[in-house]
Amino acid sequence: VRFAQVPTAEAWNAKRQVAAAEGLFVGPTTGAVLAAARVETERARGPLVCLAMDSGERYFSQEALVP
Repeated sequence: VRFAQVPTAEAWNAKRQVAAAEGLFVGPTTGAVLAAARVETERARGPLVCLAMDSGERYFSQEALVP
């Protein structure tokens, strides 16, 4: 088991990227998972599974607060 710290701005950027590229409307928690997965794919020896832990709908009001 590994734990990764992902900066807030990086999590939000990953969330925006997956929305634009894949049409998945996720929240920043899932963005953090995806950002960490990008790093881990270089070390992974097999398939890597990521779970979408949240939806993006409750973050509409916070979008302007994050760089």
